[in-house]
Amino acid sequence: MRGVSPSVSVREPQGLTFLGLGRQSHAVRTALEDCAAGRVRVLVVEGGLGCGKSALLGEALKHAAASGFLVLRSAGCPPEGRRPFDLLRQLAVDPDIPGAQRSLLQDAVGTAPSKTPNAPETPAAQRVRAALHQLTGAAPVVIGIDDLHHADPQSLHCLLQAVDHPRATRLLLLCTALPSGLAADPAVEAELLCQPALQRVMLGRLSLRAVSGLRAARPEPAVEALPADDLLAVTGGNPLLVHALLEELVESHAQGHTDERAGRRRKAAPPVIGGRFYQAVLASLSRTDSLVRHSAGALAVLGDAGCAEVNARLLGIGRAMAARGLRALEATGLTVSGRFRHPVVEAAALDTLDHDHRAHLHRRAAALLYDVGAEPDEVARHLLAARHAAGPWAMSVLRDAAEQLLMRDDVLTAISCLDLARRSCAGGPRRAEILLRLTVATRRTDPAAAEDHLAELVTELRAGRLTSNETERLGHLLLGCGRLEEATEVMGRPGPHGDPPTPRLETGFHASALWEPLIRPRTDPEPGDEETPRPRMPVTGIWDLPGDGTNASASDAAEHVLRSLPLTDTTLVIVVNAVRVLCRTGSYETAALWCTRLLGEAASRGLPGWKAQFLALQAEIALCRGLLADTEEYARQALACVPRCSRSVFVGGPLASRVFAATAMGRYDEATRQLDHPVPEALFRSVYGPAYLRARGHYYLALDRPLAAVRDFLGAGRLLRRWGIDRPTLMPWRSDAAEAFLRLCEPRRADRLLREQLARTPDDNPHVRGVSLRLRAQVADPPDRLNLLTEAVNHLKSSGDRLALAGALADLGAVYRERGESTRAGATIRRAWHLANDCGARALCERILPGGPGRQSSGDGAGRTEAALSGSELRVVELAANGHTNREIAARLCITVSTVEQHLTRAYRKLEISRRQELPARLCAHVESPV
Repeated sequence: MRGVSPSVSVREPQGLTFLGLGRQSHAVRTALEDCAAGRVRVLVVEGGLGCGKSALLGEALKHAAASGFLVLRSAGCPPEGRRPFDLLRQLAVDPDIPGAQRSLLQDAVGTAPSKTPNAPETPAAQRVRAALHQLTGAAPVVIGIDDLHHADPQSLHCLLQAVDHPRATRLLLLCTALPSGLAADPAVEAELLCQPALQRVMLGRLSLRAVSGLRAARPEPAVEALPADDLLAVTGGNPLLVHALLEELVESHAQGHTDERAGRRRKAAPPVIGGRFYQAVLASLSRTDSLVRHSAGALAVLGDAGCAEVNARLLGIGRAMAARGLRALEATGLTVSGRFRHPVVEAAALDTLDHDHRAHLHRRAAALLYDVGAEPDEVARHLLAARHAAGPWAMSVLRDAAEQLLMRDDVLTAISCLDLARRSCAGGPRRAEILLRLTVATRRTDPAAAEDHLAELVTELRAGRLTSNETERLGHLLLGCGRLEEATEVMGRPGPHGDPPTPRLETGFHASALWEPLIRPRTDPEPGDEETPRPRMPVTGIWDLPGDGTNASASDAAEHVLRSLPLTDTTLVIVVNAVRVLCRTGSYETAALWCTRLLGEAASRGLPGWKAQFLALQAEIALCRGLLADTEEYARQALACVPRCSRSVFVGGPLASRVFAATAMGRYDEATRQLDHPVPEALFRSVYGPAYLRARGHYYLALDRPLAAVRDFLGAGRLLRRWGIDRPTLMPWRSDAAEAFLRLCEPRRADRLLREQLARTPDDNPHVRGVSLRLRAQVADPPDRLNLLTEAVNHLKSSGDRLALAGALADLGAVYRERGESTRAGATIRRAWHLANDCGARALCERILPGGPGRQSSGDGAGRTEAALSGSELRVVELAANGHTNREIAARLCITVSTVEQHLTRAYRKLEISRRQELPARLCAHVESPV
């Protein structure tokens, strides 16, 4: 035997002292001294996973061997690979054991039964004791056992019998174990705890000072970026985890996760799933006993609801045993105050569970939390993880949780809850109710998916599987999504049991119910209210104008709605249409302000479906103002917000805006690409269909296909009339069709449509009146054209639609030219060109002045020269020609006198004159003209 002597000298174990384990070093030295003196000792070093127990054991055994002890080594084996007497087999093959004793041990293992009784001493135990006593006669013996908690009970029982024998001498069992338990078998653990020679030493985790020392030993920049207290907080002072995290930081730095080029130190990257830290946690949990591993998995499953009592119920064990498992996790440094220190630790704990077992735990956790009255969203989290929702209570929990989550704008989780409930009750009586809720939630993120659910509900309705209440709610949703054709069908459909049909005048969704109470709220009924029936309005009234139909009353009602209603699922369509009413009544600035505010709210709440609604609305407002580039950008963003938008009828709105803008900008190839975008067939049964048809009609007009344009314009009008919302303020399709008929040389049909539109347009709607009057001038007699166009320009000036104003000014300039008023014609045409150019309407610019304002032609050379003047120069020159002084001109145009002088100097040079008196007399125009 190497190094074995009857007389040994126990020195101070320097290796342990170096590790900073002074107290543990003293315990090891004392145990070795007692063993050398002839006594029997059992020293168990307890500590968490990765806390250095194996390192301590190795140093102690190395020190004992150097001091002259006979050292035998063994280790426990996890339950899945453990066999009886494995520990003794490891001892029996140790090369340091003399042959006779090795044979005796091997014989004891070979003849031992698979089950060892607790008492009395068995023949196997007698042979083990005899072999060990023979060894101790030659030298003190130290048996090192790593992972005592994994040792097979048979071997441990035999060793304890040898230790407890009265004749035992010079024998030391030096073991490591987890705090959760010293032995795998409770009876053997009790036998161990009753040993008078037993001493237990706890191995704690690293202190902040020790962690700082380990961190200082790694001078890499990524390590320096992580403070020592943060390193301690994440790892709990577990040496294994500390080293793993430091290695991960260095690796992340090597992969470029830090930016040294910026010349500043970045915050250290946190541990990630799959990194070295995560792998170290997995390795630690895989080496522990089943109690600690299952406790970690249960705690990860329960999350914040985890505690000893709930863990015990979840695992089906006693509360005391569950508390032991949680204490072991805390001793390891994986948890603090019953919670995992880091999400990566929690993820690793979950990953130790196989899929089926994890789902089983989540199902049990859901039932347990439901029994103790936990919040629905907490219970639903486990149902979602288990992908299982059996029983009425589970359906109720998922529905309630979805409502809670929607209130917090956690829409995706709410949708997951409702989708699980839908899949779990396939064909059940609650399916329609869940589908209705799911549709409402899905509209916040994905209008296409919401419409898929609506289509499924319509199928259920036609099969007679919806109640009257569910049918009514379905009608509301169809109406809110703009699917007016289906909404009308649903509202007039009889109930499932011969009940009267749902009223076509849906109380919650027609104009008098939604707009009027907000316009004129009152608490007491007025006389005659009960006797006077409410006037019948179309089911689509929510898309109509509120009030008495005038611009003033409609815009007032819309602003009242916007000030009164919060943005919710039930008010979304009302709020959107209120902003649209402001736009259609000419209050563009107010509409843009409200739309921007609502868009910001939708974006901050993370609701892409709602964000798309307001972006599409921004595009409509920009189009009405003649801001073509803005129109295209807002519409593009709206489409980008909505996944699978080609399946939704909503796509018609932003697509129409993009086609309008591209056509007006002369980008016909782009307009063609947008029209090639696939749209659902249901689009033309929805409120977005007329806008799409109108945009396509103007595209056909630009390509000189007036017959195709007429078909689209008249088709849009038919849809609006069918739904009872045929208002020129909502869509002036008659003037569109009239323009197409003029191209087809059918002025009578055009004039009839224009007269009808003017008759149906309120006097305070300047946009529709201006557009109609401009087109009427084309069919009027020549003497009437000037007055009609002058009136049209005045209306369009107040409307705020700069693009329509540019077209009217161009027509007015042409009339001036026909009348021989070349100066006024040139100024008017230039003004029209500049307006169209500011809007980005390249096609209109080219029609007004091919090649630009510098190439305008007039009746004589003087007219061509005057046409070279800019609009500002022409206004100054006209006032000067009328006898105004420079100071008077400056005050009238709100510019400085110096600016007036500069404009006159440039004008003189272009007109080839040198002084004011030489200004042409024809420039003495009416400075109060609409130009």
